[in-house]
Amino acid sequence: MINPVVHELTSPALVELPDYAVLDATGSDAQSFLKGQFCNDLAEATSNRAQLSGYCNPKGRLLALFTVFAIDEGYRLVLHRDLLDPTSKRLQMFVMRADVKIVARNDLLCSGVILPKADSFDIERPDIPALPQVMDVKTNEVGNWVRTGEVQTLFIAGADAQQTLLNAGTDIADVNAWRLQKIQAGIPSLFAATVEQFVPQMINLQQAGGLSFTHGCYPGQEIVARMQYLGKLKRQMLRFTLAGDDAPPAGAPITTADDTEVGVVIDAVATDEGVQLLAVMKIANVDEALMMAGQPLSKQTLPYDEP
Repeated sequence: MINPVVHELTSPALVELPDYAVLDATGSDAQSFLKGQFCNDLAEATSNRAQLSGYCNPKGRLLALFTVFAIDEGYRLVLHRDLLDPTSKRLQMFVMRADVKIVARNDLLCSGVILPKADSFDIERPDIPALPQVMDVKTNEVGNWVRTGEVQTLFIAGADAQQTLLNAGTDIADVNAWRLQKIQAGIPSLFAATVEQFVPQMINLQQAGGLSFTHGCYPGQEIVARMQYLGKLKRQMLRFTLAGDDAPPAGAPITTADDTEVGVVIDAVATDEGVQLLAVMKIANVDEALMMAGQPLSKQTLPYDEP
């Protein structure tokens, strides 16, 4: 299937994000419980500051990625909708006697504000708060606002508040515009097709601010730490462009010229200048001629130091 082509934004735009879902974890033991489950230091997530984090299986492979911040009596997680039920069920398995309640907030929807450039976060709309720093959070009477990237602000609220925002006159963008900004920023996504394939370092989670090596134990922590301090990373996430307008799905293979599979797509979006994508590659093959469905890939830079 050919996905809609994303055009360059020249003004702020709103985008509906139906593929995002919300999960709340509340109770007096919420922080201690979640700190023992996630790969980032939850103590640094507050009502004013969000963080990117991940949930690993005992082998250190990622089951979910999410944005998390503090709410009254607990924490709010925003993750891909395909991963909502399995993540919720798995967390509930380990609650035991802890005072923690895991609830899928199906009454809350997600949308986003995309800005044409990073220094234009104040778009002169009184209903959209200015958030000066990436991962700043503001909660008001209508919902939660999280600046998840240099040009992206996430809005979490009920259906009525979402509709009011969308009806207020700002341009409406396709959901792929949101995904494109994440790709260009080197922020990984995790979909059902790529669950349990990567340890956090393979998708640059440390560079993206989503991995801590000091906050204590969590499922897979020993393997993740061993990879960091004793092992040698054999796969890493890179950014590429591809000619054409047919964006491959997450999980699609990347090959060498002789059809040897050496990588897998994390996410891809078609633009006016071709397809942009993130992919996890075997490091030993990154300097070879790489192909996607018979077309050559061109390696691009990331906005942070590569591993």
